[in-house]
Amino acid sequence: MRGQDVLLHQHQLQVRMVKVKSFDVVAVIIYFFAVFLLSGQIRFGKMQSGCRYSLYQLAEESHGKVRNGLTSDGIYYDAGSPHLKFQLLFSGEHQAEDFESRVYNIPGNYRKKANAESDTDISVELGAIMRILISPDIKLVRVMAVQYEKLEDGENASPDFDVFSNSNTSVVEITAETKLRLVEKEDSKSLFRQKPEKCHFISQSKYKEDKYNPNNIIFMSRNLHQQFDAIDSSEGIPMFYLEYVSHDPTPIQGLVNGLPYPVYPTQVNAVFKDEVAKSVLSVDFKKHTVISSTVIQFILHFPSPVGDGTALGFREYAQRNAFATILKWRSYDGVVEA
Repeated sequence: MRGQDVLLHQHQLQVRMVKVKSFDVVAVIIYFFAVFLLSGQIRFGKMQSGCRYSLYQLAEESHGKVRNGLTSDGIYYDAGSPHLKFQLLFSGEHQAEDFESRVYNIPGNYRKKANAESDTDISVELGAIMRILISPDIKLVRVMAVQYEKLEDGENASPDFDVFSNSNTSVVEITAETKLRLVEKEDSKSLFRQKPEKCHFISQSKYKEDKYNPNNIIFMSRNLHQQFDAIDSSEGIPMFYLEYVSHDPTPIQGLVNGLPYPVYPTQVNAVFKDEVAKSVLSVDFKKHTVISSTVIQFILHFPSPVGDGTALGFREYAQRNAFATILKWRSYDGVVEA
């Protein structure tokens, strides 16, 4: 028997039998995984607001994947082209067909301009769904809507921004000012292709005069922001708060609102609701020291670590937030205040 192929469900098992001696047979077994590939483009997609983000959403909902490090996979624009291209893989044919059907509906979301030329109308061009075999050594990465990042307009916008890479380091620039008050390590997976978000200790809508105070602002990923402010949190409560510990009385040169300004290295504790929250979330925090089973400590930089009697500093803002968070924890745990 030579070159015999055996198909097992979604896997291809190839067995080559080679006769060495009269009664000795050596079998070389090679496993391949079957996936379904779909490629195509949305013509003039770059001219339509939200088109690329819509494609990210559809890819996530249909469980689209890319081969890690392969630049031909992904959702992207070629240099100088207005056409939105994509090449994605799917574990099942029905997933590929579902994505195919939904992509065809995208042009219906945009009304044609009254004076638009017919050759610039948005349209979809798709190739046939292809069943291909890949090695199990190739890593497949899910396409998620949170990986979407706006492209800068202009000739210098990178057409490769949507293409996945082998690195978990964000390709979005984190400014020098942001780094001073960034809670997470810069290569956190939660910051992959994501800009850090501004987080306020006290409500920016209720206390408008404190909205732009840098001592009221820290930076973190969307994931940590959700856990800090209970945004879309499954538990409905914050999972940690920050507290002032101490600060170096000697400032260093930093940035505030883009301008040079002295800032003080400040020791900060992150206090987690429980050991589970600390175990899950602390891995994304910047370099820190473990203080206890629910507390870690690290350094941030603030222009005013403590208030001066006329204006609030980081310590006072953090105290207000911590007090509100602790009340929510007590209520959640059913603790009745005396």
